[in-house]
Amino acid sequence: MSPLSTPLRAFHLALIIASSGSILANGQEVGADINTQGQCLNLQSSPLNRGNRLRCPPPLLDSPAQLKDAPWTHPVQCIDGKTAEDAPTVHCLYTSSSFGDGHGTSIITKPVTAADLIGADAMEELPRHGALGNRSYTPGPVSTADGPAYEIQDVPGKGKGLVAKRKIKQEEIVMLDFPALIVSTSFLMDTKAHFRRRLLKKAIARLPEATQKLVYDLSRSTGGEMIDDILGTNTCSFNTGDNEPHLGLYPEFSASYL
Repeated sequence: MSPLSTPLRAFHLALIIASSGSILANGQEVGADINTQGQCLNLQSSPLNRGNRLRCPPPLLDSPAQLKDAPWTHPVQCIDGKTAEDAPTVHCLYTSSSFGDGHGTSIITKPVTAADLIGADAMEELPRHGALGNRSYTPGPVSTADGPAYEIQDVPGKGKGLVAKRKIKQEEIVMLDFPALIVSTSFLMDTKAHFRRRLLKKAIARLPEATQKLVYDLSRSTGGEMIDDILGTNTCSFNTGDNEPHLGLYPEFSASYL
C-alpha cells in the first residue's frame, strides 16, 4: 500500500507566501520581493485543491501585525538555486514547529507552488486558514482488535519498512503521520550541494527536538553526507496540485526508529 494513498489527508499543509524577505544567491543574501509569483491556481483535478475555495489567505508580510497571525513559527528564508548564467529559481523554507500538536513541519518549495497549496485548507488546526474548523489527528498506528495491519521488517537497501500482514480494505486508514519534511525535487536538483545541505539542516533544526531525533535516527543506506543519505533512504515522492514533484519524509512511515 502506498503511504500517500488514503493517508494523503494527513498531508494537510497550508503555505503562505512571503511577499518580502531575502534570497541567498550563490551564498550571498540579496533583497527580493517574491509577491508577484504568488497566485492561487484553481486545478480542480488535484486532490490538494478544494472545489469550494473562493480566495487565498493574505500573504505573509514582514510586519509584526501579520507575523503574529501567520502559521509559521520561524522567518521564511529563500534561496536562489541557479547560477548567474541561468534563470533564477527561488525556493523558500517554511516551518511551523507547532504543527500537528507539536510534531512540526518544514517545507522547502517554490513560492508559486506554495501559493497553490494555500487553498487546500491544509493547516485546518488553525481556523483562520481553514473553512472546515478544527481537526485533530493523532499519529498512528491505527489498530483494530487484531492489532495494526502491518509489521516492521528489514527491507534490503531501505533499513526497516512496513509490510502488510493482512488484506487492507480500500480507503482503510492504517496509519496517520505528519510529514517532518516536504522538499521540492527541483530544489534538490538545482541548488549547489553546500547550500542545499545547509538549508536542509536548518529545516530540521527548526523542528521540535523530539521530531529532530526521529529524523536523525532513521536508517541510512547510501553512504556519503548524512542528510543526503537520510532523504535518499526514507523519503517517498508525490506531486503537488501544480504537478510539482516533491519528496516527503514521514518518520513513522519510515519506521526505522521503532
